[in-house]
Amino acid sequence: MKNLRKTIGLATAAGALAVAPMAAVTAMAAGTANADSVNWDAVAACESGGNWSINTGNGYYGG
Repeated sequence: MKNLRKTIGLATAAGALAVAPMAAVTAMAAGTANADSVNWDAVAACESGGNWSINTGNGYYGG
């Protein structure tokens, strides 16, 4: 019984030592993603002369 407790204790300690670095790496790698803002009016002006309701002929409408 004494050997079993020692084995379980060592396995628990080894598991904790193995998981701790992975948790630290995950915490450092996590970040927030921010999308770039898009000037849709400029896109519409370029693609359709600024006419948001234009029929382009390919099944899509707008700039």
